[in-house]
Amino acid sequence: MNSVQAPALARRITFTSTDLAFSAALDGLGIVLGRRGFVENDLRKGNLIQPFEQTADAGDGFYLIYPDRHRLPARVHNFRRWIVGQFAAEQASA
Repeated sequence: MNSVQAPALARRITFTSTDLAFSAALDGLGIVLGRRGFVENDLRKGNLIQPFEQTADAGDGFYLIYPDRHRLPARVHNFRRWIVGQFAAEQASA
């Protein structure tokens, strides 16, 4: 009787957290696709490598959503100012 062998499938690990995925890549468990801003320091230090020259712009945005109020609580205002500053700094260095 002739039979066909199924090809060996590569093992795959999936994560529900970007942090865990990047940590796994740093530990040598495989490769990860993600936003460059999250790994820029590790790329610069040589902890991670970019194996291909090609990059892709995901074109996705991030949205900060909060209740429509005349006066935001200080903690929301401070977080908004901080996160906008983080993205502005990332854009300036790109």
